[in-house]
Amino acid sequence: ELELGFRNTINAELEPGGLCEVIGWLARDRRAALIRLCGAEPRATLFVRDGQVVRVEYGGRDGDSALLELLCLGAGPCQLLLRAPPNARANVQGATEDLLVRGASMAAKNADPARLQLA
Repeated sequence: ELELGFRNTINAELEPGGLCEVIGWLARDRRAALIRLCGAEPRATLFVRDGQVVRVEYGGRDGDSALLELLCLGAGPCQLLLRAPPNARANVQGATEDLLVRGASMAAKNADPARLQLA
């Protein structure tokens, strides 16, 4: 369910796997966005530039491992701001497409992201 908000803001209720779909769409169209996952505890924010997730803030976690964990959760309220995110130092090292494939695989297997060893 989507609701168009003020100034290119989309409010949605993500279903499981929905975060993968949103990031995939942004990657395909090489868009910039700020994604706020309001249902995650603690709240999570993803910075997307030119279709690539460049930064993830999720409580005390960040980077690739935080993104993979969020891709496994992936359901709940979401706010998508279709604009360039604020300049912040990148903390995601992996390519977005690779992380999406790994996240989808982990979610399908219901894997524990804490046991994942990043290359």
